[in-house]
Amino acid sequence: MTVQLEAEPATLLPLLRPDWLSWTIVGHLVEESLVRVDPRTGNLLPELAERWELDDAHVKWTFHLRHGVKWHDGAPLTADDVIFTFERLLDPSVGAADRALFGGARVTKTGPLDVEVKLAAPLASADLDFDRVLILPRHRFPRGDLSRSPDANAPVGTGPMRFASWTRGAQIVLERNPDYWGPPAPLPTLTFRFMESRPAIAAAVERGELDVVPRAPVELAERVEHEPALAQRYAVVRAASFDYTAWIHNLASPKLSDPRVRRAVGLAIPREALQREVERCSVSFALGPLPAGHPALAGVEAPRYDPAEAARLFEEAGLRDVDGDGKRDRNGAPFTLTLLYPASSRQQERAATVVADELRRLGVTLELVPLEWAQFLRRLEAHDFELAAIQWSIDAEPDLFPLFDSTQVAGSLNYGGYADPQVDGWLEALRKELPVAQRIELLHDVVLRVRHDEPYTFLFSPVTLAVVRRGAHAVAPTALGWEPRSWGWE
Repeated sequence: MTVQLEAEPATLLPLLRPDWLSWTIVGHLVEESLVRVDPRTGNLLPELAERWELDDAHVKWTFHLRHGVKWHDGAPLTADDVIFTFERLLDPSVGAADRALFGGARVTKTGPLDVEVKLAAPLASADLDFDRVLILPRHRFPRGDLSRSPDANAPVGTGPMRFASWTRGAQIVLERNPDYWGPPAPLPTLTFRFMESRPAIAAAVERGELDVVPRAPVELAERVEHEPALAQRYAVVRAASFDYTAWIHNLASPKLSDPRVRRAVGLAIPREALQREVERCSVSFALGPLPAGHPALAGVEAPRYDPAEAARLFEEAGLRDVDGDGKRDRNGAPFTLTLLYPASSRQQERAATVVADELRRLGVTLELVPLEWAQFLRRLEAHDFELAAIQWSIDAEPDLFPLFDSTQVAGSLNYGGYADPQVDGWLEALRKELPVAQRIELLHDVVLRVRHDEPYTFLFSPVTLAVVRRGAHAVAPTALGWEPRSWGWE
């Protein structure tokens, strides 16, 4: 089976960079976790751990590993591998993006195949957190350095598929693991082909070279549905998405430290026009950092388009045209903002071009800078940007702590440096096990505060459109994103 991806991953080590590209290729397919969440039922299933116990306080997890599991290089899986993985995850010098998920945890080997994980406190998201920790082979990292290891680009795991090859700029190929401890993978090979050009994707579909286009452009989906030759070979899969697009503001930038400037940028975005003309009505407005329809979004107003109010806020923030050239000035120079976006995202580019024109009418120059995915991630992680356009793939009940807690600026996902003591308190409370009503109320408070402070300018929640070859089995998005582990042919 051949799957199109819109960009090439920066690494195949999700512990370092858990973006959707590396996770789709590696997660539960090449590398495995102690346990995994069933994407359709939400139940916790055994993976490398055949069983586990949880104490009454919901802080001590004891995992018992399967006997006879082998790494793809033939070495046996042991508790030492689990200990090593958690040590790397929790080491601040590693810079693992998900380190906050297990902050304060203690991990102990209690037997050759037994491990105890003691959390600092009960976690509401513990099931999903353990699902995200893909276990690494200790013997493959003798110096403990993850990023410089060959395994960062050619991973050795325990999963049903094993890494076969990576042709830079072209594709990654996985092959069936003949020594897998469980049922064999449905597919003998799985190829992920990197293609960002919409005409090239359409041409590849016409030639029958692709089996799955997970994030199909609207125009391609329309062609598949309306052209008999394509409709005979392919189907369009539509599903609600847990993704959202947004612009991240770097609050460390003097240009964006004033919330009035950030709000003015948000007010200058004509979302209805973008929804109609750029997104072809395949999106809804994103109301906050939660999936569309989440109960915590009840009563939250959609972002509005109000150029007059944007102009007033720019003026109030001291950005005025002092020399009559039609451009607002700051410290004696024209006020200019720079937006980074992934070069593979044509939708982000087209939307940003429209917004740049709106801001120009308001006297603000927006410079657009497309970057390859790996470079884009490096700039985000280094906080080397003013504005950054991003699409987050989230869970049905996402943990917002890594995105917005002030302790998560260095080495985690709070790229914009947002800090608010009350939000920190709400996020800390949300990490605990709470009654559903209280959790919804706290999430609602977080959404309202984040919308008010505008560290993110929220844009859209896209509808998932996928083009899938007829005869493919189980190829559909789930509440946890795309899960190629179960894909096959009828």
